[in-house]
Amino acid sequence: MREIVIYWLGNMLNKRGKKMSKKKNVVNTLSSERTESAYLNFINSINGTRIVDPLNIPKLKRSYWIRHDVDISLPHALYFAEFEAKNGIISTYFLLHNNEYFDYSENFANIVKRLISLGHTIAFHNDVLSLWWEDKTKDIISLLNPPLNFLRQFSTVEGTACHGHACHYERGYINYEVWKEYDPTKNYGFEIKCPKISLNDVGLKYEAYFLPYTHLYSDSGKNDIGYVVGNSRMFEKDALLSKRNIGLKVIDEFNKEDSGFLELLFHPIYWGRK
Repeated sequence: MREIVIYWLGNMLNKRGKKMSKKKNVVNTLSSERTESAYLNFINSINGTRIVDPLNIPKLKRSYWIRHDVDISLPHALYFAEFEAKNGIISTYFLLHNNEYFDYSENFANIVKRLISLGHTIAFHNDVLSLWWEDKTKDIISLLNPPLNFLRQFSTVEGTACHGHACHYERGYINYEVWKEYDPTKNYGFEIKCPKISLNDVGLKYEAYFLPYTHLYSDSGKNDIGYVVGNSRMFEKDALLSKRNIGLKVIDEFNKEDSGFLELLFHPIYWGRK
């Protein structure tokens, strides 16, 4: 079904230069120009219906979903969320529960409420296995409930996406392996021996990497990583250097299809105002 170690391997590897086409193409200029206007050009280059709920994917047509993993700098994420809203773009912001910005403060609560008021969806950026790694006597549900309950004061939280970091690869785990729904025949993993729970045990309905996307774009590590899933459900560990990584061309391939589901993963910190 889907990839994955792109999430942090992109950060581990040096950014590879890309040959520019002689024919002007807004998508081909994306890597070097991560400005607000480049972002809009990229989104506008996608020929499909933008959806806000990845659990309701239209059949027999092209659709795409935008997700933002907020690894750091919540203020910048808010800036970008406001920019999106002003331009009629609604997306999903995944908030990282063990980052310093997730401090349960009134200021944090106000930013969460502002994201929601702009029309965006908030979701859970999962790094629970890092917490469990530090103390393996800890109960997984007890680690997940406090941040989820905090966010649910302001909105429903149905989605999660695993957080990736170089240290996870070195230790030998991927955060989505904590879910019983993880299927090693569909997603790459290390088969870590850890406590496992169902998404439903903590009121979640989906893990972003388990969604049935046919195409995937990610800016992980400030790279451009793109895959057409096709019939092969497994992805190489070294996604950035894989022959199957077609980068920004994945948008062209998606636009050619009669139907399909494109998942777009962005990190707001890479875009716009710094």
